[in-house]
Amino acid sequence: MSTITTDVCVIGSGFGGGVSALRMAQAGQKVTVLEQGHFWDSEINTAWQNMGLDVKNYQQTNGDLNYWMDFLNLAAGVDLLSNAVYAIISGRGVGGGSNVYSGVSLRAPSFVFDNAPWPASVDRSSLDPFYTKAEDQLNVGQFGWGDVGMKDGVFAWAAKQVGVSVDPHPQIINTNICGGMGWCNNGCLRGAKNTVDKRYIKEAMALGTEVVTGAMAVDVAPYSGGKWQVTYISGASNTPNLTWSGTSNTVIANQVFIAAGAVNSAAILLRSAGNLSNGVSSQTGHNLSRNGDNLVIGILPDSLPSIFDNLDMNVGPVDGVTCFEYLSNPPPGFGSDWQKFTLQPVRMLPMAAALTLDPAGANNSSGNMEAFGLGPKHYMQKYGTRMLQIGVMGMDGMDGQVSLTVAGTPQVNFNNSQATLNVWAAARAAVQDIVVNGAGGEVLPTWDQYRPNDGYSIHPLGSCRMSDSVSSGVVRDDGAVWNPGGGVYNGLYVMDCSIISSPIAVNTSLTVAALAERALSSIVSGG
Repeated sequence: MSTITTDVCVIGSGFGGGVSALRMAQAGQKVTVLEQGHFWDSEINTAWQNMGLDVKNYQQTNGDLNYWMDFLNLAAGVDLLSNAVYAIISGRGVGGGSNVYSGVSLRAPSFVFDNAPWPASVDRSSLDPFYTKAEDQLNVGQFGWGDVGMKDGVFAWAAKQVGVSVDPHPQIINTNICGGMGWCNNGCLRGAKNTVDKRYIKEAMALGTEVVTGAMAVDVAPYSGGKWQVTYISGASNTPNLTWSGTSNTVIANQVFIAAGAVNSAAILLRSAGNLSNGVSSQTGHNLSRNGDNLVIGILPDSLPSIFDNLDMNVGPVDGVTCFEYLSNPPPGFGSDWQKFTLQPVRMLPMAAALTLDPAGANNSSGNMEAFGLGPKHYMQKYGTRMLQIGVMGMDGMDGQVSLTVAGTPQVNFNNSQATLNVWAAARAAVQDIVVNGAGGEVLPTWDQYRPNDGYSIHPLGSCRMSDSVSSGVVRDDGAVWNPGGGVYNGLYVMDCSIISSPIAVNTSLTVAALAERALSSIVSGG
């Protein structure tokens, strides 16, 4: 067992943790970052190896299970009564989710901040300067039509046929390096993404920040002299949150920033509740949102305009364009009360699509998912040229929860509220209009139509949401943890996607960074 004494302990090194580490280091604080995963690099980009660190390389392989267990973090849950399975997938490693995200860097629409429990002090106008600060640090650039993939072009063409607009979006991909392999979500082999480890953590380390890898935070407790004690297990980098194996260690710090993601940040607070004088807010772990995540698959017809004669869906970045139409206009068949959403054509591994395929002519309402029959194989033959996979993000019902097992490990569940079902129904109608009416293709059933009780997400948020009071949230507008006995716990913060107060209908990364930049600006200045 060892003890580290420092000024600031940051748990997690993704968008919230990276901002926290760099800004506190720039303020002259001694910073220690605890990261459950490894440093990651590519064979081409060897910045971390050159520093003499313990580094693993990105791999372009589907078969190495140990690689995926190291690289991805899976939180799951099962409801035996309803036969439902719940899963949240995120990144693991220095840089957090930025290692596995597609690089899309969008500001949240203004309307999402209009309602409680968003604190009154947080809206788009007040957040815009911090969006800019995060964009500058991450070197965000605007994609043009020459930067996107062929799947993006054919989606935009089909949408245009039905009067729907599609636009290239801001990205953190260096197009001079990108090879268009679409391996963005699995570790960029070329080092073409401006990830958090490169843009925040590396700079923080140059200022003396220590990064401890293989460190799984267990809980936080008050320590003498107004300090905090963080207990963590070392040697935990290959432990998928299922066991507590490893050596127990501690960090003593003046301030602690929990930035372990929507699942693990809530779990750390729940495990810490008994250590705190008045526990934590009853909202902790509740209001978990999937940000409307879903995947709709369209099959384009064999006959398309000649411009698409050499169509190959496998060329280009994972995400190049976004359809914002349905943030302001309802899809066909929906009135003014539809749940707002965005659409992004994405490039996924073929198996992700195969799991939702149904043989031609099958009864889609039967729940009989024959994912490995002859019909799906015929569809998969069209994967590279005719299968258009469209990601959905929208204003869901925040109907998930993070709780602890008897062993203290996190589990998740969702109840698929009506608001969430409405988002998915509206998105299917929009894709139906674009793919069928615009291109003459067909749309396949979505996963929730096969298994309506299941839940999954790659853009989770909200389990420790910001609010103006402990009755409606878990943290204050600067991420300080509410004390149910009054005020906040001084020096204890949450700083990641879990503090986002509502779904935002777009990719979460830039909003996490902007909220962290805003909070750290106040914390550093003593405001």
